[in-house]
Amino acid sequence: VILEHHSNVIHTEENAETLDEKELLTENWGAPVIITTLVQLLHTLFDGKTSSVRRFQALCDSVIVIDEVQTVPNRLLSLFNLAVNFLSEICHATVVLCSATQPCLEQAVHPLRNTPQEIIPYQKELWSAFERTRLVDAGGCRLEEIPDFVRERAQETDSLLIVCNKKQEAEFLFRQLSGEEFLCFHLSAAMCMQHRRNVLEDMERALTDSRSGDKKVICVSTQVIEAGVDISFGCVIRLTAGMDSVIQAAGRCNRNGERKGLASVYLLGCMDESLGMLREIQEAKTATTALLTAYKENAARFGDRLSSDEAIGYFYRK
Repeated sequence: VILEHHSNVIHTEENAETLDEKELLTENWGAPVIITTLVQLLHTLFDGKTSSVRRFQALCDSVIVIDEVQTVPNRLLSLFNLAVNFLSEICHATVVLCSATQPCLEQAVHPLRNTPQEIIPYQKELWSAFERTRLVDAGGCRLEEIPDFVRERAQETDSLLIVCNKKQEAEFLFRQLSGEEFLCFHLSAAMCMQHRRNVLEDMERALTDSRSGDKKVICVSTQVIEAGVDISFGCVIRLTAGMDSVIQAAGRCNRNGERKGLASVYLLGCMDESLGMLREIQEAKTATTALLTAYKENAARFGDRLSSDEAIGYFYRK
């Protein structure tokens, strides 16, 4: 009934018939429920290979749920919109776009033909339960000065997460903060899946102990922690990046409401950061910087919240 299709799935059954059946289902997506990745979906829509085209028929009259839709690269937005238009109008599919930061798909060269409908309309009393953090513009400093900023913020909480844009930044900060008065962990996409799982398990135990008065916990991570990780810190520092990444990082702060009131998520610009080889991150960072400038000039325009719909819309238009 359920077929899981992505690069981390490894079939270990000895039975050749079972393997053949799964291989066939993977080729034509013949199972009633398919759990896959955005990469596999984009291959099916655009790859053009026979193996990919065979799956396309399975999308007709289906319900397609795309989680974290903000991760679709900007250069693919027009193609993505064209695909969604075709799937909904020609193939009669229902497409559900899930995100805490809905992108402005209407701003693309080829916008969505139908205006997306909110499944859950905004109701203040419902949404207020999810207001667990506040975004704070912490200005900027050089990379070598960030450890001091981290130590200052660590005095306010029992656990702290720093999310970096580059692996080299995370490695530097981890080395600078290790061996001090707190437990320090490091997460990176350079680690294999099992290594990351092991670190997360150790860190969850340390976080539980820190809430009981044990050693404070600091985690230095790349963007790998921003999605699909159910873990909660008392404070988060996010090196300035796109607001979609910032909101994801904020989702790791006071996640279960452990702290009464709003926990702080600091946006900190790394002034000597070089993102020349990471063009999309640089463009998103520039747009966030423009938002922070506009917010300083007129916070009321954005409902006095950097995470408001008005602020996110401004960021995506930039």
